[in-house]
This record gives sequence, structure tokens and C-alpha cells, in this order.
Amino acid sequence: MSVRELILEPKLPPEEIKRLEVSQPWISSNGDPERYMLISDCWELPGMFIDETCSARDKVTGGMIFHLLRGVLQPREYKLPWDYLRSGGTPVSGSSRGRTVGQGDPEHQDQDATERVIGFMNRQGGRFQYARRTGWTQDYEKEYRAVQPFIQHLDQLARLFAPGEWAEQWAAAQQRPEYVMVGTAFSTGTVNLGIRCRPHRDKGNLCLSAMTVTDLSPAPVQGGELLLPEYLCSISIRNEDVLIFDGRALHATAQFFTTSSPSLVHGVQRLSCIFYYRAGLAKCLPPDEELRRAQQRMAANW
Repeated sequence: MSVRELILEPKLPPEEIKRLEVSQPWISSNGDPERYMLISDCWELPGMFIDETCSARDKVTGGMIFHLLRGVLQPREYKLPWDYLRSGGTPVSGSSRGRTVGQGDPEHQDQDATERVIGFMNRQGGRFQYARRTGWTQDYEKEYRAVQPFIQHLDQLARLFAPGEWAEQWAAAQQRPEYVMVGTAFSTGTVNLGIRCRPHRDKGNLCLSAMTVTDLSPAPVQGGELLLPEYLCSISIRNEDVLIFDGRALHATAQFFTTSSPSLVHGVQRLSCIFYYRAGLAKCLPPDEELRRAQQRMAANW
């Protein structure tokens, strides 16, 4: 596969990037690849619309930004998440991600759109003070097992196109292999159905993430590009594509639209899947020791 290489540099001043992180305004696009614009609350600027196989690195750091791989998934492969990962889920109104996914903002985000976290999570605050399989994974074991070949294929692509980043992540994952999706360098996946996101960074993850977008509904939506506002560029991801990227880079989702609606909020069936490794899992204990630790902490606080 021939891959064009891009060297990108930040197009926004540091203070504006910081503002986007803090205030998290919705960022949209005009949807016109010939004259592409990114639009925030304070500016409307020309952007680069990326719609072909290519890779990009940061001009200053040399670090990977993304690899967009066109046409690497067969219908039987991208049908797996569509068939199995739309089950269950938590609505935006109950999401722990709050403002990032538009909680409490029905003008821009359907509050009934759903998310699910699959695989494993590291210790967190409150009642989740131990490493564990996620609630969705426990409730939908059959569906989780059914998509393993799909996740393993994404991992193989990551290993092929981002070998350095993959090797680093694999080494970290092998420190505690009990919390890894079998045969991969991923521990966890976030699956969004009809959700778009404000500008954010994926904190607590290692650098290598793999993303797919699937919409097999009778009337697929348009838009929904992955926006990289720091570089004033966006990436179009189709059913058959895979995006390997550094989720710690500031990113957001453009609005969804159809020919009859310039900004579609309700009824969106776009399924995005992002797989990554939670860095904290490498420092956790084996599952039985994690549970015992949590029980002891609960008993001490009783």
C-alpha cells in the first residue's frame, strides 16, 4: 500500500489551543472538500480535508499524529461491530464524560445517544477502586467475544503501520496481560452510537489508538469527520477504513448532516469504535488481588 507522508505543524497559537481544551466549544465544518473550513465559536478558518490513505507526523516533535488506511476492511469485518457493539450502552444523559459528549446540551447532542466501554478499566475513584472488566463486557460476554477477530485485525494493522508505537504499547500491556484484549496491544474500547464530541484529549491512555466508523443504516449520515483543530485538519473515515492515531492529540467530531438537515442531532446511527490501552492497568495487581485489595479498603472505611 502506497502511503503519502505529511508533516504537520500547529496552526493555532498555544493560548487558543488551551482555550479550546478548557472551554470545549463545538467545532464544525462547512462540509465542502473543495473549500473546506473549520468553524468554532470564535473563528472560521481554512482547513485541510484528508480523504486518502496517508500518514502524518508533527513537524516539531516528530511524533505520530495519525495513519489513515483506506479500504483495509472487508464488509464481513466491519459488519461485526455493527452487529454486536450496538447492544446496551449508557445514554449521554448518564455519561461520565459529561460536557465532552454534550451532556445537558440537547441543541447539539441527542441525550439518548449511547456509549459503551468494553474490555478493561484501571482503578478509578469512588466505587471503582480496582482494575476490572467493564460492566458492558460482563453483561454482553457473547457480543464481546464475537468482535475479537475484528479488534485483533485492527491490532495487526497498527503493528504494521506504526511498529514503534505498537511495540512500546505491547511491552506495557504485557506487564499485566490479564487486562488485555487477547492477542492485541489494546485493553479497552469506547463505542459511540450517534455521539459527537467537543475538543478533548484522551487522558490516561498510551499513544496508540485505532478507530473505525460504521454506518450501515438505510440513510447513512454525512459529516462526523474527526477534527484535529490544533493542525486545522479533519479526517473522513468510511466503513472500510481504519484510523490509527494518537488520542492524546486534541480532537473533536464535526456535526452530522443530511441533504435535508444541515445539523442532524436525532436518529444518528453512526457507530464509532476507538480501541486503546489504559496506562494505569500496567501498574495494577492480578484480578483476584485487585478485588481483595478493594474489599480490604472498603472494610477499613466501613
